[in-house]
Amino acid sequence: MGGRRPQTRRKRGEGGVFQKANGLWVGRIEGDPDATTGKRTRIEVTSMDFATMMDKLETAKRELRTVGYVSDKQKTLQQWGEEWLTEQSHRLRPKTWGTYASLLRRHVFPKIGDKKIAAIQPADIRRVRDGIRRAGLSGATALQTYRVISHCLEDARRDRLVTENVCTRVDPPEKVNKTKGAFTVDETRAILLAAAEHDNGSRYITQMLSGMRQSELLGLTLDDLDLEAGEAYVRWQLMEMTWQHGCGEPGHDGRYPCGYKKAALCSARSWRAPDDYNVRPLTTRYALAEPKSASGVRPVPLIEPALLAIRHHLATTTAPNPHRLVWRMPDGSPIPHKTDQAAWREIITACGLPPDRTTHWARHSAATRLLEAGVDTKVVGEIVGHGSTAVTKGYQHVSSALAHDAMRRFAELLA
Repeated sequence: MGGRRPQTRRKRGEGGVFQKANGLWVGRIEGDPDATTGKRTRIEVTSMDFATMMDKLETAKRELRTVGYVSDKQKTLQQWGEEWLTEQSHRLRPKTWGTYASLLRRHVFPKIGDKKIAAIQPADIRRVRDGIRRAGLSGATALQTYRVISHCLEDARRDRLVTENVCTRVDPPEKVNKTKGAFTVDETRAILLAAAEHDNGSRYITQMLSGMRQSELLGLTLDDLDLEAGEAYVRWQLMEMTWQHGCGEPGHDGRYPCGYKKAALCSARSWRAPDDYNVRPLTTRYALAEPKSASGVRPVPLIEPALLAIRHHLATTTAPNPHRLVWRMPDGSPIPHKTDQAAWREIITACGLPPDRTTHWARHSAATRLLEAGVDTKVVGEIVGHGSTAVTKGYQHVSSALAHDAMRRFAELLA
């Protein structure tokens, strides 16, 4: 704005206003004392336009009055989001962290990441939601993205970057509850027969007849098998790990002190995982990690067809086994999840089934067949490793005899 505004003495708490020689208008107010130093924090707003500066000053005073602090007017949502992801890497499982990072970087940052975090409005959250819908993605993806944004903004509120979590003013996207897919009894029989003719088909036979997760099977070791007792012990799951820099913070060009952008090239790199995460390294990409099940080590009964398939596999495979894995690649390395899914698709397409039915269908099918056989839900939950779902909520540990009896009834259903 043109001329200098006449200065009048302001009352205590109203702040100070002045204009610099370059024409910049400055408004200052004092915040609450710092909890550590005891000194009052100074809040400053600026603009070349007097009216704009005064609007900023009034907003800051209003925030100070209502919530006790002033939001960050400089940091963008993407800047905070990346900081937040780095912090979350110390507490989230790698797969969960990867999901958070993917949702934010694919659906949120491209649309509203350049907005100042304090300026995010409910309309921005709806814009992200509607963009996911227009892309033809599922309601589950929209809901999961909403929850991640809300978590991110709630932590920003706690860190006093924003005065509210605007997601609380937006209705969560609706998720269509679909019945989890499961193969019929006839389809299950066909898949078992096709798997018996396939290299490493014993892996899929075991999954169809036990309900174990894909990562649990790929991480199953010889030490976790008790073929005489007819049990497998789920102690580990195969996890593909991601690297993080350990050399410091990146510069403006995105390069770190080590000279590289990619964390995998950093000499001080480390795996991105929670600080208390129990990990057993296998290769530079893969590790055995604690299973998802909250109950710890989980014994899984193996019925006769699965035991026969595993025994045949162990007797005939000649691949080296430096990691003592039950199933591995020809060179002895862990089987990548995508490679496992590709082999599974070969089997189900040979049975005339759609290729979009992933290995998770095998897990659902095992649980469904157990329920059809009249097995109690608490027993089913213990066998397949449900953690915090309603299936096992409130129940005590299921005895080994009950679990084995349940699998016997499962075998009778398929016979």
